Amino acid sequence: MPFSRSWADAVLVVTPKDAVSKGKTYKGSGDVIARMIDASFSHYARLVDVYPSGDMTLDQLKDTAAKRNYGYIVLPTILAWGPKDEEWYKPINQAMLKMSVVDALTGNELSSNFLEGKGAGLSSYNPFNMEPEGSETLLTRPIDDYVDSLYDR
Repeated sequence: MPFSRSWADAVLVVTPKDAVSKGKTYKGSGDVIARMIDASFSHYARLVDVYPSGDMTLDQLKDTAAKRNYGYIVLPTILAWGPKDEEWYKPINQAMLKMSVVDALTGNELSSNFLEGKGAGLSSYNPFNMEPEGSETLLTRPIDDYVDSLYDR
């Protein structure tokens, strides 16, 4: 890795704001994404904590990270969430996330990526269930793959 410190350093994940699509707020979606990111980084980092969402500046986040000895801050932003097409015969769910990793000491962005998941919309767990698959399940693999790439896996 081209970074001066180890990727095994502690990671602070900032909870993104809940997704809003077509005037509907998907309450709890930010918490779900933060926990998914936490789970992915936990495979590698010595410590991963989730910080509640808020309107903190990067400088305030750096101060928080410095006090608790975090090496990296993860800043996710939910860009798209929910059904893409509302026609009953084409239930397609989508989820898009921008995920940035910032050096907690300098505030410099070390990595950033757009992650996207699209699904047929029908639950993969029960073929008789006509409820759309949750948008969060569409991001599990892209988040894991991105975090794996940060650790050269």
